[in-house]
Amino acid sequence: MVKFLFRCEELVMDLDCKLKNWENFCQHQLGDWYGTWRFYSGNGEFLKSFRCIRSFRSSNDEQVQHQNHYFYEDGQEKTETFGPYIKPEMRGTYLKNSFSWGVKHLRDNFFFETGFSHENKRASLVAIYENRVLRQVIAIVENKDEFKESLPLEMPSKLEGKSQSITTDLVISEEKRQVWHPLSDNLTLSFQGNLFLTCPQELTSDSFNLTVDWLAMPSLLYRGIRSFDASQFKEFTLQTFTTF
Repeated sequence: MVKFLFRCEELVMDLDCKLKNWENFCQHQLGDWYGTWRFYSGNGEFLKSFRCIRSFRSSNDEQVQHQNHYFYEDGQEKTETFGPYIKPEMRGTYLKNSFSWGVKHLRDNFFFETGFSHENKRASLVAIYENRVLRQVIAIVENKDEFKESLPLEMPSKLEGKSQSITTDLVISEEKRQVWHPLSDNLTLSFQGNLFLTCPQELTSDSFNLTVDWLAMPSLLYRGIRSFDASQFKEFTLQTFTTF
C-alpha cells in the first residue's frame, strides 16, 4: 500500500510538471511569428536566408496546431505541418518565456534549438552538429504578425540577474540571484539579431554546456544554458539580466 501511494504521488507530480510546461508554452509562444531565418557555417560565415511564419494556434485549451510557412528568395513557397500537440505532452522544455528542445542523448549527429520571447519579439538559435563537429547555425529573429528587422544593440557593461532551472523531468527549481559574467571557455559566435552562441566546436567530452544569449533590449539580456552530463541532457537554465 505504501509503495502504491508513493507511486501515485509521483504520477501526480509528473502531471503537474507537464501541465506547467504546457502552460508556459501556451502563455508565451502561441501566435503567428514572422521571422527571418539566417543560415551560417560552423565558423559563423553567412550562407543564406529566407523568411518563415511559424504559426502556433489553439482552438481550445487541449491542443495546438503548428505550421511553418516558408518564403524563399527565388519566389517559391512551402508549408509544413507539425503536431498537433496534445495537452500536456510537449517535446521541449518551456521555462517562463524561454524554450529549448533537441537531442537528449549525445551522439554523432546532434542538434538543439534554444530561444526566448519578449513582448512582441522572439529569437532563437539552432545548432547542428555532424560527426560531433559544429557544422551549421540557424539564427531566427521573429515578430508577432509582421516581418520586421531588429537593430543591432550594444552589450551593456553592468548587469545583474536571476536564474532558474528546469530538469529533463520538467521539475522547476527555486529562483536565485545570478551574477553575470562573459563566457570564454568555448567557441562564441555572434549573429544578426543580437544573438550569441557559446558552445564546444567539437563535442569531445560527455559533459558540456550549450549557451544562447539574446540581447532583447539595451537593458535586458536573456541567457539559456542547455546542460549535458554523462552524455545525457540534464537541465535547462534561464538567466535574466538587467542593467543597474
